[in-house]
This record gives sequence, C-alpha cells and structure tokens, in this order.
Amino acid sequence: SQITIAGRGQEHLVRRFISERRLSIDLGCRILRDVRRGNLQRPRLLESEIMALKSLPGNTLRQLHEEVFEPAIAVHPLFSNLLRENRVVHSTICDQAIAEELRSSGDEVF
Repeated sequence: SQITIAGRGQEHLVRRFISERRLSIDLGCRILRDVRRGNLQRPRLLESEIMALKSLPGNTLRQLHEEVFEPAIAVHPLFSNLLRENRVVHSTICDQAIAEELRSSGDEVF
C-alpha cells in the first residue's frame, strides 16, 4: 500500500540520518524501533494532518478544540472548576493552549 511504501522511505531516511550522524548503536536502534512503531500504530488522525481544517472559520475551529480537548482536561479539578466558573477562559485554554501530539509508551513528555 502507499502508506507502507511511504513508511519504508522514511525508515530509509532515518537509517541514513543515523549513519551520517554516527549515532550510537543503542540510540539508533531505539530511534528505528520508535519510527517503526509509529508507522505501524496510528491510533488516530491529528488535526494538523488534515489541511482542510486549517481553513475553518475561527468560531468553528474554537468549538472543535473545545469538543476535542475538554473531555481530557475536565477530569482535573482545576479545569473542571474552571469549566463551571468561567466558560470563556476554559474555551480559550482549549483553543490556544492545548495541542495534540502522538507519543509512544515510555516517551518523556517533559
């Protein structure tokens, strides 16, 4: 399939990068493992992968961000309280302060 071909091309570039930069074998293996895992396990699309969403009107995009991110942050007491007390600030946080990233198990977040 096209995805498989693209994934193989990316893996080739990663191998070349590792070789040209003379990275350690341990790090090179970890990078390749994570790249392969990323190519095989795509649990969901990211907003940034869908170019058409970039042209949505501001209010529509803001509502999209609220519906996508609110369930994840509403479980935290601070954000749960903020949702009840100040919907505008909560909406702004969802729209401007949160972004999606795919991470593999064991990745360092901070």
